[in-house]
Amino acid sequence: MDIVNRQQDLSGIRVGLHDENFQGATPVLAGIDAASTYCYLPAAEQHRDADTWGVHLLDAAQQVLDPDHTIADAGQGLRAGQKAAWGDTPCHGDVFHIQRQCEDLANTLQHLAKGATSRRKTRQAKMGRTVARGPDDERATQLALARQAEAQAHELARDIRTLTQWLRHDVLALAGPALATRQALFGFVVEELARDDRPSSSALAHPAGPGTASAPASLTRGGSPPPAQDTLPTAIRPPQAGGLRVPCVT
Repeated sequence: MDIVNRQQDLSGIRVGLHDENFQGATPVLAGIDAASTYCYLPAAEQHRDADTWGVHLLDAAQQVLDPDHTIADAGQGLRAGQKAAWGDTPCHGDVFHIQRQCEDLANTLQHLAKGATSRRKTRQAKMGRTVARGPDDERATQLALARQAEAQAHELARDIRTLTQWLRHDVLALAGPALATRQALFGFVVEELARDDRPSSSALAHPAGPGTASAPASLTRGGSPPPAQDTLPTAIRPPQAGGLRVPCVT
C-alpha cells in the first residue's frame, strides 16, 4: 500500500468491496469504497491466503476502517482473512458470480439442445433412406426417442434461460422492484432450478433418456402482479417458458 493510502482516514467507509485481481501471475488484493469507488487497498502480493489478507485488513483498521459490511466473492483466503482481522463484520456475497454460473448453465443447455437437434436430424435422414428400402421399426423407435429428447432439451434450455434472465433483470438488477418482490421472485427461481422432474444434462445427451413431467402451465396469482412483471422484456416473460410455472407474488 502506498504512502498516500496509509495516511487516508477510512472511517467514513460503510461498505467495502474486496476482490482479487491478477497482474500476470501476481495476485493483487483490492479493497474499494462502494460509495466513492476510492481504492483503499491496492496490494500486489505473492500470496492471497488468509494471512496476507488479514495483515492488510489489520493495517486498514489502523486507519479507522470499520465498515458495516463488505461484499466479496467466495474466495477462501479473502473471507478467512477478514474473519481473522475483523471478527464478526459481515461479508456478503457478490452477484457477478451467481449470474455468470447461471449464464454458463444456460449456455451449456443451449449447446445440448442444438446437439439433440443434430442427432434427431441425423436419425431422420437415416430413417428416410430406410423407408425407401422398407419399414424399420427399430429406427422408427430411435427417431421417436430422438424427437422426444430434442423437445425436452429445448424446453429445459428455454426455461433455464428465462430464469437466468429473470434473475439478472429483476432479482439482482441495481434498479428494480421492491425487496419483498425480489425475495419472492428469487425464491421462485431457486425452486424452479431445484425441481427434480427435469431431465438431467446426461439424459439430454442420449435420446433414450427418461421423460420429464410437465409442471402446471400457470398458478393463480395472489394479490396484484409484481411491478417488474409487466415491464419485463418480451423475451423473458414467463409464458414463453415451456415448463415454467408463473410465480405467486403476494
